[in-house]
Amino acid sequence: MGVSLKWGNVMKLTIENLTKTFGEFVAVNNINIVVETGKLLVLLGPSGCGKTTTLRCIAGFERPNTGRITIGDKVVTDPQNGINLPPEKRGLGMVFQSYAIWPHLTVFDNVAYGLKMRKWPRSKIKKRVEEMLELTGLQGLGSRPAPMLSGGQMQRVALARNLAYRPDVLLLDEPLSNLDSKLRERLRFELREIQLRVGITAVYVTHDQSEAVSLADKIILMKDGLIEQQGTAEEIFNKPKSAYVADFIGSANLVPAVVKGEEGNSYLLETPEKVQVKAKKNDSAFNKGQRVKLVMRPENIYLSKEKHDGWSVNSWQGDVIVPNYLGTQTRYVISLNQRRLFVTMLGSSQAFQANEKVYVNIPPEEIQVLEE
Repeated sequence: MGVSLKWGNVMKLTIENLTKTFGEFVAVNNINIVVETGKLLVLLGPSGCGKTTTLRCIAGFERPNTGRITIGDKVVTDPQNGINLPPEKRGLGMVFQSYAIWPHLTVFDNVAYGLKMRKWPRSKIKKRVEEMLELTGLQGLGSRPAPMLSGGQMQRVALARNLAYRPDVLLLDEPLSNLDSKLRERLRFELREIQLRVGITAVYVTHDQSEAVSLADKIILMKDGLIEQQGTAEEIFNKPKSAYVADFIGSANLVPAVVKGEEGNSYLLETPEKVQVKAKKNDSAFNKGQRVKLVMRPENIYLSKEKHDGWSVNSWQGDVIVPNYLGTQTRYVISLNQRRLFVTMLGSSQAFQANEKVYVNIPPEEIQVLEE
């Protein structure tokens, strides 16, 4: 993958006040999105959240009820003004979950297909296809029939075919979900490398949060046709705005609690199991007596056989219920006054066994307080 191609025709994508309904069902509810030039946006969420409908509106496969979609300075959708360009006139590339390559064509002819439709001269087609095969790691496979390809190779062909004519924006609809987990992880990095290398603006739809975190410049997490939160992976992971976000991005212990008071820049809280917790204040303000949710990431909880000297705050004794050894890490279920917490410890050895007593510590700055 030694080809370096920075494109000059990449475009900014702007979506304004987009709404799409199917009968009484509101699939997308007045959302606004901006994908800056050369950036990769991931639309993330469970089935039915509106992410695929949004992508299909961008592509021109669905006609929205209201809103405007602009690619560069070209308005491609604006129902109020009677504008709805067909998909082939939007300057887009589209990579599907199902590969959608021609089974009766070779790899070369599949990649060349869009160029032939655009009446490119043969010599120019040959040069561009060879560039795309190298870019996507398919060099030497041009003459191979499509049915003889693996799933990963088929998806590379689909990507190469869509990149060959240099679209203004690349759309990807769960393109890796049909692949096994190891191949999916490898192609994830290859896809990101290619997107960065050519600098294309891209929108990627997935329900897999690990895909979103590893690929995106920006993530938009959707729920019920609305944008629940948007930002970088780090922003959403470390500063979720709701319990839904905290639980969807990564795993989280969501613990109910009541605000008992304040101490400096921290809240004093109590769980239903009468566990006293101290949490650093964040951007939200909470009152004494208010019910809240505490977000405790498994990676930010510490375990030890002995209580450390520095563990004067948020330190309790608990019991190991289940250790789950995974090779590079061990995940534990810990019982703390009948409250179960999930804890992740990195390392190739298992530190604790079932039924073992342990000390548990969570720094106040690692606990986020959210509205209930």
